[in-house]
Amino acid sequence: MCARSSQCMVLGILLLAMPPSLVAQQTVPNPQFRDSDLAANNRPAAWRLSGGSGRWVDQDRLEVTGNGTEASSNYWLCEELAFDPARLYRFEMVARRATGSGGCAVSGPTFANRDHNQLTSEWKTVGHVFRVPDDVKAGAIRVGQWYSEGSHQFDSTRIVPVLPVHAVFGEVILGQDEAIRDGRYRFRGTFAHPGSNYHRTLARTTTGFNSNRWTFSTGSEVVYRFHVPGCRFSNGRIALNVNHFVSGACRAEVSRDGKNWRPAALQRKLGSANVSLVQTLFPTETLHLRLRAEGDSSFQVDRIEFDGELEGDAPDATGRTEYVDIEKMQGDLAIDQLLLRDQPDGVGSRLEMTLHNRTANSTSARMVGTVSGENQPPVSLDSIEMKLGPNESKPLVIPLTADRPGRHELVMGIAGQDPNSGSIRVRVVFS
Repeated sequence: MCARSSQCMVLGILLLAMPPSLVAQQTVPNPQFRDSDLAANNRPAAWRLSGGSGRWVDQDRLEVTGNGTEASSNYWLCEELAFDPARLYRFEMVARRATGSGGCAVSGPTFANRDHNQLTSEWKTVGHVFRVPDDVKAGAIRVGQWYSEGSHQFDSTRIVPVLPVHAVFGEVILGQDEAIRDGRYRFRGTFAHPGSNYHRTLARTTTGFNSNRWTFSTGSEVVYRFHVPGCRFSNGRIALNVNHFVSGACRAEVSRDGKNWRPAALQRKLGSANVSLVQTLFPTETLHLRLRAEGDSSFQVDRIEFDGELEGDAPDATGRTEYVDIEKMQGDLAIDQLLLRDQPDGVGSRLEMTLHNRTANSTSARMVGTVSGENQPPVSLDSIEMKLGPNESKPLVIPLTADRPGRHELVMGIAGQDPNSGSIRVRVVFS
């Protein structure tokens, strides 16, 4: 039976088990574009222009300029950054459209680009979360323009590891684009959301991504895994949409165990495929869906769906995913568990964490933080003092109240009284 529960947001991951690179900030060389490379004709250190018209403005910001054609599209590139395969990161930049109109700004890693066509003359922080392909250990990031007439400028860039926070209903976890209604599970995967190419159900990918669609090339694939604890699927349907097609074919296959695959659909042109799965697959607790490029391929997919009837008392629920930036975690203080829940009265949320002293000595820690909204200055939170015994863990609760609609940001730091006991810094974006 599937448990029924009121909605909460939860992240129950033991960060101590994560690789060190996940809790250490990813470093972008020369992130504010102020350092020069004298050996390379005094250009900004670690960055190079792909071609076309661009400049290093006042040795402080980067600029690219186009004339509205593809040939004039260009970007500044920073190469050979290390990434952990299959991990999540957030890319952010401070950018504006200095002059002109049309086209868009391009941004982020070359394997997970996001376009921005709503920039104005005002500086704005924009960004996206992305999942690194399973076969990628290093890559480049860029800031630039595509088909724009006029100039875009960039003031800084940032990459930081993140962890996903999904909605939990008893034992059932549902993320972005997942829902259960009247005993039927539904996944309606699109990609314009803040997590870009990531969904809770994504198990593997070797495929590129651009803004709101997978960009398949020869040999690439994406694999999704669908599972509802305590329930079984009694039937199923899959769908996909090819929004851009040059060559090859999109082969959809399904599996109960992720090893033995059965063909389900083949799309060789623009448009959608929508098929009911063979009944011999069911009932099953888990269903895997694989989309792969067949033959010499170049095409894009902007929608992936799966739905199926559930055996069991499944809760009506709608999934959600938020992301927590792990900007710093070092020393003997650690976060063992991080939860994001609705407040009991339904107004706002609260962040619940378990702070752990990993040493054999007693220590004390102090939490400070700020909350800010769109076009609102940061407001300081009341500081919290904690005493922790040897190897002791204690809960810490921080309200996430938003007096106005829109995007809000919590930045929180925790430091031990002894400088050697460690420090933690996390950032949560919420609405």
